[in-house]
Amino acid sequence: LIEYGGIRLLVNVGHDESYSLRDNNVVELPPVDAVLITDSSLQSLGGLPYYYGQESGNKCRNQRNEKSSASTISSGGGNMNGMTQIYATFPTVKMGQMNLYDHHANICLDGGNPGYSLLDIDSLFATSTYYQQSHHDSSNSSGTNIMGSSDNNTDAQDNNNNGINISSASNNTSGSKDGPPIATIKTLKYAQTVVLNDPEDPSKQAISITPHRAGHLIGASFFILKRLVDETEVIVAPVYHHTKEKHLDSSTLYKYGTACDVLITCCGGPGGLL
Repeated sequence: LIEYGGIRLLVNVGHDESYSLRDNNVVELPPVDAVLITDSSLQSLGGLPYYYGQESGNKCRNQRNEKSSASTISSGGGNMNGMTQIYATFPTVKMGQMNLYDHHANICLDGGNPGYSLLDIDSLFATSTYYQQSHHDSSNSSGTNIMGSSDNNTDAQDNNNNGINISSASNNTSGSKDGPPIATIKTLKYAQTVVLNDPEDPSKQAISITPHRAGHLIGASFFILKRLVDETEVIVAPVYHHTKEKHLDSSTLYKYGTACDVLITCCGGPGGLL
């Protein structure tokens, strides 16, 4: 959980088979303005359907509302009509969806309960929207601005990350008996910037978020957070790979991260194995 420039960001909502999303084992998520997903692994997005799916997500929200009369989703910032904004690259969204289907099937075939249903996965990913780099939205209800980056030579052309023009927003789940979706996924290109407005003053821009190539998985990214009032930078790079492989280019962290003010990463390599 990162609070920066008046914006509350949650980086990754992951879990795997070693952690159960059932009963009293779950961690209650705080209210946030946006969620950043760095890659398509279960360790990064395995908990998304439980917390932000249509069935399980509304159930969790109702339970939290019973404990507190205050709203669990903060206004302004990255929220749109009460829905939390989730940001990731297009390959991360598509491969992450497949990983969640496989995980759900594996747990159910063994007689277990993953803690969420297929409806949670479908309703969450059906609301994903792809922004073209030429798209400019300077005034919208979500308090976000999408801007294309001026760097056209590196990240924006890598891994075929954004050569597909997808724009899908499903409305058939909004009238479900389980309630409307509580989150929507926004897919970004590498080097494409989204600006979040201040929750206290929606007319004031707070921070910008820009994904760049992390290199360890197709579509994986690290995020550069820039506070616009003083242009200080925080880089969130939980996992990155500095070596180029046959099917993956190396991370661009050394290009974009050398002048940052703060670097947030995982020590000891993937899973702390080193």
